[in-house]
Amino acid sequence: MSSLALILLTSMYFVRRLMYEVFAKSHLLLALLVGVALVEHLLPKGPKKFIYPVISLSLWGSNFLLQAIIVVYRNFGGRRQDKGRASILHFFSGSDNETVTAMRVTIRLRRPLTIQPGQYAYLIFSDMGIRGRLQSHPHVITWWDNSMRAMELSFLIQPHSGLSSQLIARKSISNVMIDGPYGKNLHLDEYETVILIAKGIGIAGILPYARHMAYRRLSKDKSNEEYRRGLMTRKLDIIWVLDDNYQDMWVSDYMQQLQMKDKDKVNESR
Repeated sequence: MSSLALILLTSMYFVRRLMYEVFAKSHLLLALLVGVALVEHLLPKGPKKFIYPVISLSLWGSNFLLQAIIVVYRNFGGRRQDKGRASILHFFSGSDNETVTAMRVTIRLRRPLTIQPGQYAYLIFSDMGIRGRLQSHPHVITWWDNSMRAMELSFLIQPHSGLSSQLIARKSISNVMIDGPYGKNLHLDEYETVILIAKGIGIAGILPYARHMAYRRLSKDKSNEEYRRGLMTRKLDIIWVLDDNYQDMWVSDYMQQLQMKDKDKVNESR
């Protein structure tokens, strides 16, 4: 019961908000303890009583092992000399030109990934000491370099207290591990007219959908017919409310790429 109570307490919003790593790690550990305690409690009552908890723990353990194998495969090996490296581009506030309002972290992958809009990945900064190795934070995949098999991923990150604040003083990271991608594509390309609305850092969440639809429509490679199939969108509007005019610089190059791809079908409003 104490483990269940701790799971409930650490799941509260303010705990997840202030101490995400405490929530994530303790939630996993406490859930395991609950399962072990349940098996131990039912063990004296015969195999028929504890067989289901054992099956549940076995499935959980198999899923954890499979996930670990996938993470190792994606983050080790490969032939690129700059594999696993990340560059960090800083964006400053227009008021003092000293306060970092956002950072764009671009990671060169060891192995190609198929990316869909709406997906995110956990980033592990292995060369930032013990703290960096033990923490993994989810970030939305804002941009990627190829429509089919990406070798570079970009993340737009707003610094807060904690590990992300340490990125302010760095221009690059020699080793970044990725766990993912996770998340679900909402398939907005099934609608003829799509309006994407965001404020501030929210642009990181809607921009992948704009990119996905624009690149699908304009793909001229005959081998990508499957990639274009099913696209219904004829008009796409992006409405982005800026908290600071200088926020426009966060994704200005990405917006230009979209407008160059299709000036008549991608409309932007700020």
